[in-house]
Amino acid sequence: PSQVLVSELHRRVLIEYVRPLLQGRLVCASAKARARVAARLGDEARQLRELFTRL
Repeated sequence: PSQVLVSELHRRVLIEYVRPLLQGRLVCASAKARARVAARLGDEARQLRELFTRL
């Protein structure tokens, strides 16, 4: 029962996180902007991974 709840939580968090990324196109004007966006996405991925590991 608790594993089902955790799995559903994972699914919902990922849907809410990924939906805006897929709906809007990330347009970066420069290589520096692309690097900043890539770093931010990497940081957010790490935070999500840590969150799911703690669950």
